Amino acid sequence: MAMAQLSNSGTMTPQDDFISIKEFCEKYPTIKEGSLRWILFNSKFNGADSFVRRLGKRRLVISPTLFFTWLEESRREVEQNG
Repeated sequence: MAMAQLSNSGTMTPQDDFISIKEFCEKYPTIKEGSLRWILFNSKFNGADSFVRRLGKRRLVISPTLFFTWLEESRREVEQNG
């Protein structure tokens, strides 16, 4: 049984949902690594810190579940604000 942790957004997320950037891009090939790294580099400004966890100074892991939630919320925000 997977342990759960509380994410930044206050929802419960299985710890094993987090994967490396490389694994994420292999699993979802429509998301290019360069694009994902740009999103992550700007995470303090675009809210992407809700789906990424930093392990130490350089290693990042991503929750696909939280990523696609963030993506959908971002899309809705753009549509509302035009």
